[in-house]
Amino acid sequence: MTDESFGRILRRHRAASGLTQRQLAERVHVDQSAVSRRENDRAVPARNLVERLDEVLDVGGDSFPRSFGGRPTWAR
Repeated sequence: MTDESFGRILRRHRAASGLTQRQLAERVHVDQSAVSRRENDRAVPARNLVERLDEVLDVGGDSFPRSFGGRPTWAR
């Protein structure tokens, strides 16, 4: 288990992929503010959004939930 919030993990993976929030938002079909709210932990991501982020960022399939040791507290 890790202390990192979903937002920190998302921001780290997005930055590593070289994408801006706007570019990531376009690829997962949400607006830029939706990415910003998740990166700043101001909104709880729905499971389907987590799956799309995982796929677009190519971080190893279901890696966001696994990084929290099972069902994360932020998942709906």
